[in-house]
Amino acid sequence: MLRQFEMMGTYVINDNVSITRSRDKLRSLQLLSRKGLGLPITGFAHSPTTFPI
Repeated sequence: MLRQFEMMGTYVINDNVSITRSRDKLRSLQLLSRKGLGLPITGFAHSPTTFPI
């Protein structure tokens, strides 16, 4: 939808490239790192299952 507005010449605040990049977590972290911005602490699980107590 946003690309359609861009093709029509409508002014958009955030272009489709910036929105696409923001939705890709790894790419977003790479871009933040390149600019020297602090990165949030992120955890990744090896498995979605939980351990029984």
